[in-house]
Amino acid sequence: MVCAMINSMLQDIPLIISCWFLISLWQFAALPWLYYLFKNHLIDLGWAFGRVLTWLLLGSSVWFLAHLGLPVNKPWFIYTLFLLLSAYSFYFILHHKKELIIFFKKKKKLIITEEIIFFSLFVFLSIVRGHNPEIHGLEKFMDVGFMNSYLRSPTLPLEDMWLAGEKVNYYTFGHFLGAIVAHYWSLTTDYAYNLILGLIMGLVGSQTFSLVVNFVQSLFEKTKKKKRNNQLVQVGLLATFLASFAGNGHTIWYLFKNVGFSGYWYPDATRFIERTIHEFPSYSFIVSDLHAHVWSMPLVLLLLVMIFVWLKTMVKNYDLKFKNFKDFITQPFIYSALLLGFLFGLIMSTSTWDLLIYSSLLGVLGLVLLVVDRQFWWPLFFSALAVLVALLISASPWLLNFVSISQGPRFAQEHSPFWQLLVLWGPHVLLALMSLFFSVSLFKNEEDPKKNYSVLLIVSLVLTALLLLVLPEIVYLKDIYPNHPRANTMFKLTFQAFIMMNLVIAWFFGIILQKDKFEKSLNIFLKFLLAFFIMAVGMFPYFGYRDFYHKLKTYKGLNGVSWVEDKYYSDYQALRWLRENVEGRPVIVEAVGESYTDFARISTYTGLPTIVGWRVHEWLWRGGFDIPSTRTGEVNSIYNEPRSKTTAAILKKYQVKYIFIGSKERETYENLDLRGLLTLGDVAYQQGLTAIIEVK
Repeated sequence: MVCAMINSMLQDIPLIISCWFLISLWQFAALPWLYYLFKNHLIDLGWAFGRVLTWLLLGSSVWFLAHLGLPVNKPWFIYTLFLLLSAYSFYFILHHKKELIIFFKKKKKLIITEEIIFFSLFVFLSIVRGHNPEIHGLEKFMDVGFMNSYLRSPTLPLEDMWLAGEKVNYYTFGHFLGAIVAHYWSLTTDYAYNLILGLIMGLVGSQTFSLVVNFVQSLFEKTKKKKRNNQLVQVGLLATFLASFAGNGHTIWYLFKNVGFSGYWYPDATRFIERTIHEFPSYSFIVSDLHAHVWSMPLVLLLLVMIFVWLKTMVKNYDLKFKNFKDFITQPFIYSALLLGFLFGLIMSTSTWDLLIYSSLLGVLGLVLLVVDRQFWWPLFFSALAVLVALLISASPWLLNFVSISQGPRFAQEHSPFWQLLVLWGPHVLLALMSLFFSVSLFKNEEDPKKNYSVLLIVSLVLTALLLLVLPEIVYLKDIYPNHPRANTMFKLTFQAFIMMNLVIAWFFGIILQKDKFEKSLNIFLKFLLAFFIMAVGMFPYFGYRDFYHKLKTYKGLNGVSWVEDKYYSDYQALRWLRENVEGRPVIVEAVGESYTDFARISTYTGLPTIVGWRVHEWLWRGGFDIPSTRTGEVNSIYNEPRSKTTAAILKKYQVKYIFIGSKERETYENLDLRGLLTLGDVAYQQGLTAIIEVK
């Protein structure tokens, strides 16, 4: 058995390495853009953000052109764009050869470390996913369904796979980016889904390393080169660990309460406060839903480094005497603000909550700057204007096809017990506040404190994180779930607060490494406190990976749809036939069922639209149950009364091409009229009790 598992794993290793190599070519293609954006601002040239930049250059180009009706969401166009980017990168390297050689010699330790982090985390999660690869359960049907739909859609906007004839009414730019990667890798989502999880974990880990290293590098300017590089790597690795693996304070509380971990169940850390959700990145990587907040992580980390660059350029130029309006708006910080706005628009199309969250960060940062110096008012005003204009342009393809499903803000009628908030967030908040105190006290006596951009941003991150933790206790955005009114608000806000606090805590470690800043006893105490914190929050992934992946005892491979073959063999063969023989996105009818079940499996795994899929999801996306309810009745009519005039009208209304008859259809419709269904068209496929009828 062990040998079989090892052999299965070894068979997947070439695929994993090939995908890593192909995605690493994106790093080469991004080199000129890293140079132009970050040459004068980041000590590592923002190396870890190269793959994300190429991803966005490819994705946003296809996104905008496809929304203009051009059939460019195809592999050939993506390859063409990539070759053009690569050719330009080759030209750039030839003309900056000496400068680049000098840079890589100086910064090779940081760059090599970032590459090792990316490779290690990419391979780690890819292999781990092979122990439980099923694209099944939680939100995975929804996530892979969107990706499959994009893979079948050369033009945009996208038709909803679970509501035929209607456009998707959700933020899905992240899923579109996933389809871009699948096209580029020439893989079906059966494999690409699990490998993309490794990709995102690798990106988040390496990006966090780079981000924090650039935050703290000013602390080590007077440190000898060798020691400085070692300390930067230490701080960056802590940031990577916290971003990729750390849990919240729940494990600490459980340990002391129960004097051990007997019976510990890892999801409890995300549902500790009754009727709420408070997830964090490590949990998301474990359960492996490619949901909006997961797609958004690499983008918000890129956003944070862009905020850092914008802040740095603005602080350097805010007090210059500008002769006219043109002089003002052509300043480098305005260009940085425009790039910020463009990225904000893509983030809005990926996870709209993050627009609210990181706009709040910019608002807090603006207030901090005004407290420091009121002369920041006009630079802030014009920067905000530039961000808004670029955001509206960038988000326009999504905004023009989206109808808000939120019912607006409400005052919270339920409140979390304070002790439970302390259990979850107390350790992080304590270290974040200590970081705030020490960072401000260390630099307040500088000749020009406002020139220390990192401190300004760290202060803003701490204040914003605290705000995000408090807000769900005061207000929430109302949705369709009456019994869990605050759940989604708390989920999205505290998820990002967790990321912000971990960045700040890694910064705090950088301060602690400056031994000359503290008395020896205080330095020892702070190191002990941080070490205890790391061990405490570091216990969570052990239980999570152990339980979700069945103690990593059985390696099943990376095919996330093989479970369908095991459970519904005939349906799986029909699914394969549809994938291999049906072009475009004709409408297929299948049984209607509830969310988080095996219903809608055909539309999910083929990307073909069905009349109605997961009903509660469509209820949420459409703001009411009328449409899903009506369509449920129409599908009932098709299966139970196929010869009726009503059914004929329904088939014409939705331009139905195929009717699927499989295990779920026979289970759901007890009065299923098979003979009547056969009169509607020809049997295009049949095996066992599964059949596909092609409607005449």
